[in-house]
Amino acid sequence: MIINYIYQSTHHKTNTTPTNLKLTLSNHSQTFIRSLKPHSLPADGTKQITIPKRKRVRKRKKIGPRNSTTQLYKHLRKIRKLPSIINDISNKGIHNYSQKSLTVAEIGVLSLGLKFIIRPPPSTLNELIQSYNNFVRLLRIKNQMLGSNDYIISLNTFRVPNKHFIPNTGGNALEHYITNVKTKLLAAYESLPPEIKRNYKIPKMFKITIQNLTRDSTIQICSADKNLGICIVDRDWYEKEALRQLTDINTYTKVSILPNNTHFITTIINILTKYNKQHSTLSKYFLQPMQTKGVNNTSYNNKPNLSRFYLTIKIHKQPMIGRPIVASIGSITYYISSYCDKILQPVMKQLTTYLRNTNDLIIDIETNPQLHNMHSQHTIYTADIKDMYPSINITDGLAQLEVAIEEYNSKIDISKRIETKFIIDLAHFVLTNNYFHFGINTFWLQISGTAMGTPLAVTFACIYIGQLEKQVFHILSIYNALPHYYKRYIDDVFAIFNNERDQTLFHNTFNNLRPGKIQLLPTHTGRSSIFMDLNITLNKENKLEIKIYQKPQNSYLYLPPSSFHQKHVFENTIIAELKRYKLKCTYAYDFEEMKTNFYIRLISRGYKNEYLDTIFKRVTNLTRAELLCNLISKQNTTNTNSTSTPVVFVATNTPLTAHLNLSNIIRPTEELDCSPLCPYLFTRHKGSHKPIIAYKRTSNMREMLTKSAYNYPLSCSSQNTNNSTEEKL
Repeated sequence: MIINYIYQSTHHKTNTTPTNLKLTLSNHSQTFIRSLKPHSLPADGTKQITIPKRKRVRKRKKIGPRNSTTQLYKHLRKIRKLPSIINDISNKGIHNYSQKSLTVAEIGVLSLGLKFIIRPPPSTLNELIQSYNNFVRLLRIKNQMLGSNDYIISLNTFRVPNKHFIPNTGGNALEHYITNVKTKLLAAYESLPPEIKRNYKIPKMFKITIQNLTRDSTIQICSADKNLGICIVDRDWYEKEALRQLTDINTYTKVSILPNNTHFITTIINILTKYNKQHSTLSKYFLQPMQTKGVNNTSYNNKPNLSRFYLTIKIHKQPMIGRPIVASIGSITYYISSYCDKILQPVMKQLTTYLRNTNDLIIDIETNPQLHNMHSQHTIYTADIKDMYPSINITDGLAQLEVAIEEYNSKIDISKRIETKFIIDLAHFVLTNNYFHFGINTFWLQISGTAMGTPLAVTFACIYIGQLEKQVFHILSIYNALPHYYKRYIDDVFAIFNNERDQTLFHNTFNNLRPGKIQLLPTHTGRSSIFMDLNITLNKENKLEIKIYQKPQNSYLYLPPSSFHQKHVFENTIIAELKRYKLKCTYAYDFEEMKTNFYIRLISRGYKNEYLDTIFKRVTNLTRAELLCNLISKQNTTNTNSTSTPVVFVATNTPLTAHLNLSNIIRPTEELDCSPLCPYLFTRHKGSHKPIIAYKRTSNMREMLTKSAYNYPLSCSSQNTNNSTEEKL
């Protein structure tokens, strides 16, 4: 039987597959046609039948139990697809306490750390010209104001920058130098190869992963407290922990109606008028947060700029809790707080218990005769003050602050004394107007203590605790139980007592000064103790030994070498860390152990052996005695030159500026270098005077992934919290 296939379609024109096939049967197949059933024949009686095209059925493989080896290969395949800058890192260092299962790409991006900077697009010519114009403006301002009393005063007081001020042109030498810099800058830009100027986009993997992480409303990406890495928690937990602290009616209260800017402006002006300062530059400085953007100190907003409440996670605590921080930059109290902080810094530093950092403690251990004369009964005591910042009663704190200022004024020259009442009124404004928001349209006010995040917080708290310590020492002197040595770094106490009886008496006396408020919680007692980043031991010979202490939860997320930082940043960071290890290890074998661990941790963050070997050799030749001498000399050196403000050329750190030789472009001309103006304009460095180059970084991972503002509606249960204490203003 011969069957002829005839396509009843236009497939030869459209190259498409026909939906049906029609067959024409020859006359020799009549017997076959008659044998067909009646419903199989065409309706028109022709000798054609239509056979529908059969769909191809794909056979599916039977899905059996998952093979762990297969899953492993799939996981490794995903890892190999990641960029090399991620695959070079073996130390991920992510503390994931959320229910979210991170993907391979998310783990890779987070493992870069919050300081990592992705390669930015190159600078444009307009950006370079803007940097040049700012540099020229600084030069002309310093040249115009140099030697005048106004210039010296402006360096030591708070002034609002006037962006509309146009300085006068300088002399021939300066103007020739300015013209020469622009000519060299434009020539250097034109000579760059085209690929350097070409725009660069963030790799798609980075962009998608960062967007997925930031848009995931079920998690909160935070910094772990004590710089222990990246922490991811569930948003529900984060909100509950924040509200657990905010619903403490002794510290915070929810505010239903916020005062407007008119209220704050009136209060500030009244304080300035009270002390005859309403026409001073301080009024403009204090009122900056209320000003309308784009208007030069003439118009004010009606809506106040509030601080933002957020948490850093204390993963080293059991159970895990959050540290409350209020980001106050640009808020209604920020500039007043900055002013008070600068004025009160000398008052804090004159306290006998003041400890700037552990370097000061090391200098005391090595040079203080008091710590070289100890016996077997001496005990080491370390403690921290529980919730120091919010636990300070504002009225009591201001009273102690006034006493401390008066004591400081009695020891210095009259011309340098602090206006006590004026500072107290300003500090009262900062402490009683600490408004912030947490949640959408949910506002709070701190009614006790000061918020960690405002500039005044540390200084105010340290002075307050210092005054309490004086009262404790007065009581201990009656019982002849003064500590052999006592220092405090903010809320961390380090002391050495003659015996356990004196230690117990000090602890009880301190805690009874403000019962239920300011309480010391001992962390270590005995012959060995951990204080900040030091492990301090009183050995058998009654001498103090120290070595570096690192928390077990530390992830060691050192900055990867692939981050877009200036090259000297990586080198200087490693050298500074090695010097810190050598300085804070009494014995060489402790330093060698730390150095080896540091080397291995850097390798796991993507550094190469050859690069590290070169840097490590530079520190090996330095002795601990040399580092101590340098540290002591820096501590005793003070900068008394009030006109040493440098002129800085600020450029954004991009691939383009990295290829420009800016140090050669802004080098002073021979004409300017020989003029007497050069030493006053520029800073002396390596035998010559030249301007400083500063590179402004682009956005890092912290700015891309973390947020200080909590812009989510609070749960229904939290909305009704603290209703009895709501304040209406």
